[in-house]
Amino acid sequence: EGEAGIYMSAISGLWMFLPYGLIGMGEICVNPVLYYYAFSKTPTKTKSVIQAVNLIFQGAYPPALTGAFVTAFSSAMPNNLNKGMIGNMEVGLEVFYYIGAAFVLIGTPIFLVAKRVCVLVPIQGHEEEENLSASIVISHLGSFNSARNSSSHF
Repeated sequence: EGEAGIYMSAISGLWMFLPYGLIGMGEICVNPVLYYYAFSKTPTKTKSVIQAVNLIFQGAYPPALTGAFVTAFSSAMPNNLNKGMIGNMEVGLEVFYYIGAAFVLIGTPIFLVAKRVCVLVPIQGHEEEENLSASIVISHLGSFNSARNSSSHF
């Protein structure tokens, strides 16, 4: 008897709103902070490169890593996603969540050690560039506000 395709579980697909909603809220909270931090701590000449690297690691790297895992463990993912085999162990789709949790458990101490060892060194002349950028923004905002105020008299 042949396989009929991917078998449905008895649980509603609407439950996926919860994890995807949490992921979306996490990205809304974290990504702007990472963009700002990368942009503010980078010299002017390399800001665009750092933002490109930031976008790659936030947008392209995770799906590529997921694709590699799916390919590596494709034999463990049968059409019935609740019953798979890795070696002699019967596992379901949750094995991918365990792999992600293992990355977090391994990566967190590595990050904490790197954070403690690495020191942010101010770049010579970088403060003047930031002050210049701030004064340009302020002067533009000032001219915008004065133009807006003068146009409101009509």
